[in-house]
Amino acid sequence: MVEFLEIITFACVVAFPVIAYLMAKKSASVIMRDLVEVRDATKAQLNLIERITGHTHALVNGRMAAQLHLYAMAMQKISRLTDDPEDVQIAKAAHRQWELHVERYNRDP
Repeated sequence: MVEFLEIITFACVVAFPVIAYLMAKKSASVIMRDLVEVRDATKAQLNLIERITGHTHALVNGRMAAQLHLYAMAMQKISRLTDDPEDVQIAKAAHRQWELHVERYNRDP
């Protein structure tokens, strides 16, 4: 009976805490490894999102520049046809808006 109590006492006092410590240490290393993998995957996805956002921004700005340029040219033609001072003023404003857009986004007109 004494041996049984000694074994139980040893198990409770020494073995279980050591096993728990080793399992926790292993779990911590596994958790750290998983966290590093998740961090790297997240970083890769953020880089991809940044690239896609840049391309989308360039595409939208390019389309906007084309639209502004088309509108400026159309207003210039209308102002030449009508020779109305208000149309001339609108054509100049449209052309200026296109120029401002091109300057803002560093694109060649």
